[in-house]
Amino acid sequence: MTDIVQEERALNRYREVVAAAGGMENHILDKSALYQRLLAGKRPLVLPPPLNHSYPWYSAVESDSPVSIAFGPTEWAPDWSTHHGVAICQDIWTRLEGDIDSDLTVTFRGWDAMGFVWRVWQVDEHASDATATLCCWHRNDIKRLTTPEQVEAECRWRVERDAAWVSAAGKMNDEELKTAILESDQGVKTRDRFAEAMANQRVSHVRSIAEERAGAGLPPDLTPEEVESKIAADMASLLGDTWFVRDGQLYHRTWQIQRISPASLSPEHYLEPAG
Repeated sequence: MTDIVQEERALNRYREVVAAAGGMENHILDKSALYQRLLAGKRPLVLPPPLNHSYPWYSAVESDSPVSIAFGPTEWAPDWSTHHGVAICQDIWTRLEGDIDSDLTVTFRGWDAMGFVWRVWQVDEHASDATATLCCWHRNDIKRLTTPEQVEAECRWRVERDAAWVSAAGKMNDEELKTAILESDQGVKTRDRFAEAMANQRVSHVRSIAEERAGAGLPPDLTPEEVESKIAADMASLLGDTWFVRDGQLYHRTWQIQRISPASLSPEHYLEPAG
C-alpha cells in the first residue's frame, strides 16, 4: 500500500469516527492523536478516551501498568457547573470510593457503562528512579540530583555563588559584573543572546540582593551563619512539597493511575481500523 493510499484511508476512517462521536475534525492532522493512531494502523477506541491536559489519554485506557501523573486529583464542584467530580489532568472523573488525598477509585463517563474502573494513588519513588527530575547545575558530570548530599551541594553552590557576586557587585558596574559572570565558571559558557539574557538576569538578581542588604544596614559580605541559613532555605524551596528525605534517601512523591477493571482490553473495546 502506498503512503498516499494509506493516508487516504486513515483520513476517511478518521472522519467516520469523529462524525459518529458527534465531534469536530481537527484540521491540523499532525496534531490529531486519532488520525495519527489510524495512520499507524491502530484501531480507534470504541469511545473517546479521557483527556490529559486537553490531549487524548490513550495510555490511561489501554495500559495494563500504572501510568504516572504530574499532579494528584482534586475535588471539582464549581457553582457554575452541574458536572461535578474529581479533576485529574484537567478532565472530570467520577469518584467511586476512597480518599482523594491518598488512594481512590474512579470511573469515566461512557466507560463506566462498560465496567471500567481506575485506581489513583500516591507513590513514593526513589530519586534515581523518579519520573520527575531535580536538575544538577553545579557539576557537569551529574545530570540529576539523586541524594540529599547532592541537593545540599547544589544549594550550597547557588548560595555561595550569589554571595560571591554580591560581594563583588560594589566594586563593579553592571557591564563589568555581567562580563565577569559570563567569563566565570559560574556563568554561561557561550556568548549568545540567551547567555546575555541570563547574565543580565543574574546581574539584576545580584544588584537586588546588594541593595536589600545596604538598605538594611548590612555589609555586602554574608556571614557564615547567613550562608548556612540561606542554604537551608534554598533546600526547602528546591524540595517543595513533593520531594523529601527519608532514612537518608531522597524520594519524590507522585501519583499514578491504573485501570483495574477490566483486567485487559478485548475487541469489544475497539472500532474497526482504517480500511
